[in-house]
Amino acid sequence: MSHASDDAATLDALNRRVHAGLDGWLLSFLEATTALDMAAATEHFRHFERSLRLHAGLEDEVVIPAYAALGDHPRGAGPELFSADHTSLRKVLGQCDAELQALGGSPTRREMVLALPTLLRLRSVLEHHDVREERFLYIRLDEELEAADVRPLRAALIRCLDDL
Repeated sequence: MSHASDDAATLDALNRRVHAGLDGWLLSFLEATTALDMAAATEHFRHFERSLRLHAGLEDEVVIPAYAALGDHPRGAGPELFSADHTSLRKVLGQCDAELQALGGSPTRREMVLALPTLLRLRSVLEHHDVREERFLYIRLDEELEAADVRPLRAALIRCLDDL
């Protein structure tokens, strides 16, 4: 897919688009789960999981190191915050996967309702992570990095968009 218009987009704008796409897949998963359509729920979850792991992995490889190199981070918003968020997201993702497996192919409505807190925790953790990235990470990268240093970060985010 061509992303010529994305060449001028800010990192923050690209990241917001990635997160909006991830949220769309997560909502589709939750909708299918609550409709007890477990085949669709599994399909949506697997797509969400793959896209989230790609996005977090690329951030771990190129975005967080670029942010770390800036130094002088706001208190409580150092690179370790974002790495810890990714660890939390992966943990909750695993819990959701286990819950989805436990629900099986034809859960009762009660079984689904009992699984909801775990499934909704993923959305909550992701929302909190999104806010921190928007408030501290991407805005600072946009403001302080030279154009040449932005290119690999932009390419990573575009790759995530292509995966959605």
